[in-house]
Amino acid sequence: IILEKVIEKDLEPLKDLEEYKDFYTSRINLFKADYQAIKSYYFISDARYQFNNRNFKNAAKQFTNVVYEIELSLQNYLNSPENEALKNLYSGEYYNHLGWKYLSEAEVYRESEDWDKAFQTYELVRKQWEDASEYYLQSAFPGVGALQEALLNASLNIDVYQAVCENEQQLKLKIADLENEIKSLNEKLYNAI
Repeated sequence: IILEKVIEKDLEPLKDLEEYKDFYTSRINLFKADYQAIKSYYFISDARYQFNNRNFKNAAKQFTNVVYEIELSLQNYLNSPENEALKNLYSGEYYNHLGWKYLSEAEVYRESEDWDKAFQTYELVRKQWEDASEYYLQSAFPGVGALQEALLNASLNIDVYQAVCENEQQLKLKIADLENEIKSLNEKLYNAI
């Protein structure tokens, strides 16, 4: 509402003045971008909460909302010719949270024992986080070096997620083999009696 009032009160009169047309368009795009970015923070908070509580399906849904809001924000930043650093920062945010969305989905696949989709989706996570790290570095904002390092380390942790998934897959196969052996032994015992 505040942004709408600022646009209405301060920027709207500039809209029709030729010498301010580019300025007006640029400011509108930046306001829209900031609004979408702020809106994404609500979804980020809930998505992380859901993920940390191992509610991966809801986490994936919320990260989808995050990615959508950040994408809208990014489009508005891309429509604003100045500030390349912000474009890179929000590109990094986009790929970072897309990675979290994929990680949530991979965990859903793992829990439902869809092993192939889980492994494929884990690789998508790694790719998104590597892309995010590159954009963060290009933004050159102070402090993003730590964020970039954290993401690169997190992308290495994908190996751990994949190992857990592989172990679960092997355990499920062993359990199925043992159940078949027990069933076979039961049948043999029944036939022997």
